Amino acid sequence: MFEKILKQLNFFIGIIALGILFGFVFQAAQVEIRDLDLWLHWGLGKYITQTGMIPHVDMLSWTMTGKSWIDHEWLFQVVIYNIQNLWGWNGLLVMQGLVVLAILGLLFFMANDRNKQIIVILLLYIVATIMEQRFTVRPDLFSLLFFSLYIFVLALHLDKKWAMPFLVFIQIIWVNVHGFFFFGPLFVLIGILSEFIKRKVKLPWEWNSIGRLNDSEYKNLKIMFGLMVLACFVNPYFWRGAGYPVDVFISTLTGANKVFFAYIQELKKPLIWRDLFSLEHEGSYKLMILFSGISFIFNRRKVDISALFLWLLFLGFSLGAVRNLPFFAVAAYLVFITNIYELKAADIVPVTFKKPIFIPITEIAVKLLLMVSIFNAFNQDIFTGYYDFDTNKRKSEYGDVSLREYPSHAVDFLVENKIKGKFFNDFNSGAYLIGRAWPNIKVFIDGRTEFYGKDFFENYIKVWQKGEKDAIKKYVEDAGATGAFLNSARQNIPKETLRNFYNSPNWKVIYFDWDAVIFLRDIEENKALIKQFGIDLAKWQPKEEDIYKLRTERVRPFRNQNRADMLLNLKLYGPAMAEAKEAMKVSPGFYEAHYTIGRIYFEEKKFKEAFPYLRFAAAVEPSDDAAQYDFAECYYNLKMYDLALKQYNDIKASWPKDLVARYWIAKVLAKQEKYEEAFKEISAFHKSKPKEVLKVLEVGDIAFEQKNIEQAKKIYDLVKNAETDKAEVKARFEKLKSGK
Repeated sequence: MFEKILKQLNFFIGIIALGILFGFVFQAAQVEIRDLDLWLHWGLGKYITQTGMIPHVDMLSWTMTGKSWIDHEWLFQVVIYNIQNLWGWNGLLVMQGLVVLAILGLLFFMANDRNKQIIVILLLYIVATIMEQRFTVRPDLFSLLFFSLYIFVLALHLDKKWAMPFLVFIQIIWVNVHGFFFFGPLFVLIGILSEFIKRKVKLPWEWNSIGRLNDSEYKNLKIMFGLMVLACFVNPYFWRGAGYPVDVFISTLTGANKVFFAYIQELKKPLIWRDLFSLEHEGSYKLMILFSGISFIFNRRKVDISALFLWLLFLGFSLGAVRNLPFFAVAAYLVFITNIYELKAADIVPVTFKKPIFIPITEIAVKLLLMVSIFNAFNQDIFTGYYDFDTNKRKSEYGDVSLREYPSHAVDFLVENKIKGKFFNDFNSGAYLIGRAWPNIKVFIDGRTEFYGKDFFENYIKVWQKGEKDAIKKYVEDAGATGAFLNSARQNIPKETLRNFYNSPNWKVIYFDWDAVIFLRDIEENKALIKQFGIDLAKWQPKEEDIYKLRTERVRPFRNQNRADMLLNLKLYGPAMAEAKEAMKVSPGFYEAHYTIGRIYFEEKKFKEAFPYLRFAAAVEPSDDAAQYDFAECYYNLKMYDLALKQYNDIKASWPKDLVARYWIAKVLAKQEKYEEAFKEISAFHKSKPKEVLKVLEVGDIAFEQKNIEQAKKIYDLVKNAETDKAEVKARFEKLKSGK
């Protein structure tokens, strides 16, 4: 009797755990709107809804106006615009939460086995944590839903009459929502190929018989594949829309899209060698690879090769970019469930209990631990938030639109003053400008990477990332830009880019704040606006926050700090100092403000004044390598070489792969006339960074200045045959000959 009660209790605790998981996942999906591309989708949804026209050529940018373009996400755009129009931004978050719950619900019903409840809860928990990073209102979330629907129908309901028309309907919706629609026919094709192999090829163990279809099912699968392919043509662009994924795939294979993967965060690879065995980086993803991979070993005699093909395909797909991880999570979940379907706990867990009663007791304990883990994983941000300086209230991390992630004040300025033009902008601002300021503002670039192409993106990098003067002239000024929008809300404006726009007589600042700097080109059509809004940053006065209203709130004075950093990069030391001091009024212990003041004194070569501020920054934030280097260099410039050496050795120990510390150690040792040790350090540096010729020459110069010609030559000889900076190398050897 007691054992029966325990089994019932075990089951109901599992139901409670599932309820907690689903509840917290829904709550996590309500995280405030932070996505960049959403604004482009919302703006296009508004345009399509109001005009009834789906664009076939670009009309959003001034750099690609009139170029043929496939808006393969138009249906998603219409849906989100109308939901937002009816129920506000929170309506979109509720929609997102419901889609996420639908995905998890489908996965749950795929494996609704009372005897494997604990495994299902654990796997769903892992899938949810992988999905959490993609809790953004984007079309790929719907692709994940359709992906799950396909797996659900093909795995469990292929023999039903409604399966084929239902999936054809889903495919028609999918092809108009997101570019991953090709997964639909691909799933069916995997099933056809797997069945063909099972029938024609001798496979090991029982693989030929596992998951076999009868002739009728096999025939229906072939018909379904044909219908799926035809469904892909049901879009406003017909064959061009259907072929869009093929074009992207070819571009990826040929390396044409490689540049995007290098610069765009969501396209970066999820695994890196140095963190391969650490669960701190993509831990849930690694566990899913491990568990699903091992499941093939336990089920090696009864592997369904369609599951194996699916697993291999989506493992490769996920290894290509972090945005693809949720798709592997869903595929791996199905694979794991398929592989353990006929296995018992004893086949997997090498532990036996003398009394059966201990099995439900153990499972209850594990489920309770899972509940605690779920609570900790998804509840950590619910009671946190951040301070909104505009309303002097705290803003929750959940609900509505983020107040920090977008350059909202800067775009308000453009909209309220009805400013129009062709604007250069950073990649992250393009979609937001389209959503809020189009058609008055035409953008330089936005998130449609495949549309702009590799060559254009590389030219953009020359302007934004590198700040090259020639690139700014060629691709911005000569191309006809009338304004420039440099976003600093969620990123630092590259130093050279900001300086070159500011120092150019062709550009004038009309807006400067924590979230952006806006320039207008000094041309006739902008004269009135420049006269009205022009700002002389050399005379900039800091914006004071109302510290009386702050009371005892612990806040990050990011607005003052952002302005201070930009002013420092422009070498406007007085205004930068004033903003940093305002930041310290708001938060006296704010290390970034101390660091900025230290940097100002440092650049003014006032090293004694810089020292206490840099020391504070380095002590408070030991993980900030820039602060550590500047603090060490302060010792160096104060000629406190023993202390500088200790600091650089600490840096070397903390960041062993950062060989710049060895260059500085070599400089310090050379100053101390410890040439053999200096040579050893600079040799190691040069071996790993052979193009850093000038740094090697600097160490040799110290020996030369100390009249130690022999040691100087020994160091110069390291770069005697260098391929770079040949003129500098030649000059050093001429100095050796002359002795001057």
